[in-house]
Amino acid sequence: MTWFCCILALCGSSNIKLRPLAKGILLSFLFGVIADWYQPEYVKTTFKDDANYFEIAPCGTVVTFQENPLIRGTMLEHWDFTLKKKCD
Repeated sequence: MTWFCCILALCGSSNIKLRPLAKGILLSFLFGVIADWYQPEYVKTTFKDDANYFEIAPCGTVVTFQENPLIRGTMLEHWDFTLKKKCD
């Protein structure tokens, strides 16, 4: 955000030589935002089945739940969380 504000300030600068450069960089920011604007669709998980299993499981049972977003081939591929059922 800081870079964006600095370039925006340069666009309004009184230095005529810097204005076209700043406008070009600002335009490249726009293309970068459009290129990165991607919302992956959610992968169907077994959350409902895991929750039902956890509900009827005996004390001390450990259940691992998958969590979205699950994006194949990225660092986000292995998001999950584990719960251990407490004994009351």
